[in-house]
Amino acid sequence: MPEKGIFELTGEVALVTGGAAGMGRAIAARMGEAGAQVVVVDKDSETPAIVAKHLPGAAHVVADISLPHVHEDIVARAAQPFGVPTILVNDAGIYPSVAMLDATPEFFDLVYDTNLRGLAMMSVAFSRSVISAGRKGWIVNIASVDGLKPSLVSGLAPYAATKGAVIALTRHMAVELAEHGISVNGIAPGTVLTDGVVKGLGGGSEEAAREALAPLVAKNPTKRVADPDDIAKVAVFLASPAADYVRGQTIVVDGGWTLN
Repeated sequence: MPEKGIFELTGEVALVTGGAAGMGRAIAARMGEAGAQVVVVDKDSETPAIVAKHLPGAAHVVADISLPHVHEDIVARAAQPFGVPTILVNDAGIYPSVAMLDATPEFFDLVYDTNLRGLAMMSVAFSRSVISAGRKGWIVNIASVDGLKPSLVSGLAPYAATKGAVIALTRHMAVELAEHGISVNGIAPGTVLTDGVVKGLGGGSEEAAREALAPLVAKNPTKRVADPDDIAKVAVFLASPAADYVRGQTIVVDGGWTLN
């Protein structure tokens, strides 16, 4: 068999959480283009229709990773169409906003259960499955620049706390899982023009969302906001042979915004 190309994912099965929309869907598409069989995990009940329309050839699992004790079942279901997943992209996340003085334990739990505990338990279930199958594996965790530097957008402290924890968890997982042949790295996106951002900032209007983001874009060396595909291309790199010697890193993909 010829050696795999350095950015090629042929022969791999990629499980992408939060893959029905935004960055997750872009990552799933790029993984498929790179040769991987793709399984989308998302809690959206419309996931089957979304996958059929936007990700032909991909499979799906409708599930909520924020729930306890579901993660081994999710990985087992994801293995049914194409075999044991060898790539896990932990993209599923939520970013509700609340001022710190108004934060409640319940609000922190809401964000934590998806963004940190759900991500961690998906990684555990995936890693156990890969090790049991005697395969190598790759985990790509989606963090955020908010885990590194406040964006000056009020209300994101609980979200940022979980993303900072994801960056730390990525480092520790990389050390513990290396001996099992599992590579762990992360991505810290800046602002990305996803459907959720368009809905939240622009009321469904991309033009209005871009206007709302104009002050942030003005401080960005690239003078543009990221598209989901900007993140997807880095995810493919981290899951590919090109990143064989990269471990425990969180790559900032923000066009240079954090340089300011």
